[in-house]
Amino acid sequence: MSNNPSHRGRSEHPSYDAKRRKRIYIPKYQVIKLACEILSPVHIGTGEEIPVYEYVISEGMLYKVNFDKAISRFSADELDRFNSLNEKGNYTEIRAFLADKYADKSFRKSVTQFSIPVSKEIEETYIAKIGDTENQLIINLNQRNTLSQEPVIPGSSIKGAIRTAILNLLESRYEGIIEGNAQKIEGTLLQALNFGRVDATRDPFKHLKVEDVHLPLGSTNICNVRNGLQGDDGFKIYDIQMIHEVSNSTISSNPVKFHLNIVLSSEMNVFEQKGKPPFRITPEVLINAVSKYYKERLEIVEAGFFKNTSIQGQINAIHNAVNFDEGEFLLRVGRFSGKLSITLDKHRVGRDPKSRNLADGVYPMGWIKCKRIDTN
Repeated sequence: MSNNPSHRGRSEHPSYDAKRRKRIYIPKYQVIKLACEILSPVHIGTGEEIPVYEYVISEGMLYKVNFDKAISRFSADELDRFNSLNEKGNYTEIRAFLADKYADKSFRKSVTQFSIPVSKEIEETYIAKIGDTENQLIINLNQRNTLSQEPVIPGSSIKGAIRTAILNLLESRYEGIIEGNAQKIEGTLLQALNFGRVDATRDPFKHLKVEDVHLPLGSTNICNVRNGLQGDDGFKIYDIQMIHEVSNSTISSNPVKFHLNIVLSSEMNVFEQKGKPPFRITPEVLINAVSKYYKERLEIVEAGFFKNTSIQGQINAIHNAVNFDEGEFLLRVGRFSGKLSITLDKHRVGRDPKSRNLADGVYPMGWIKCKRIDTN
């Protein structure tokens, strides 16, 4: 066995099945260790919205209410009132009722499940609309660990970003155009097509494992996500209410850093067109593909879209934060990453989008800086 710690406990040598007397090849696993920094706000939700009666906003914070604990703290009269409002489905009144209760800091501390900072704009809207049945202040929270309540960037989201970059690399090597839907195109590129869909048993990405990232408590905030549109009369940002929990970030002056492990099996081979040898996805191939793809997304696609707009400076700030010559590279993850960062260049369907979503109406979303740290 090698004395190299990165190889310890891993092997790619023949073993023997005692009964069948056959050689068994144990695949080699490599761990790609990355140091990462969230450069622009990231939102990865569950698709569910937090009901208006399950939170209170006060003193710059959103407090998620633990109802079991809250009910146990109600007086008999308060419980009767709460039950009456609940039976009538009067959720705006429940919201106002809980807001009054939260003035008591002892009550607040004992019944809060978790809390998240909110923008001043969101808090002012909450106070102004607290009794407005037409404005429910629907909020989309980030995924989080149900025990620790820490916000989570799922490994599946990071793996999806890597998959997009690898597929674009394979697409650039493919001779010709593939007809059909996204599943057929992916299955053809990966040589894993079965009845018009990607066969999971043959998908080489089953040999790539990416762990979930648990962000520290206090590393997110709640803000409005606004839509910026390039129209005939120039670039405009529209005030459409989309309230989301997003990560803090470097360009919003609150950096969040973390480490990430990616486990890659030596069996991650992509069998391309017939007659060609298998194309092995090594750590170097993976990182080079990701680096090239997302660098182009930023420098060509996003920089081009935001040229001569108020957002151009934010794109420049993201670019300037990455030292590409020193091995740093970009990933883009989460909701609001945009169609042009999650699709294949040669097989994209429809027109390029004319709009982008911006956290607080200012910050492009989803950009993460990474650098491999396991090569020494």
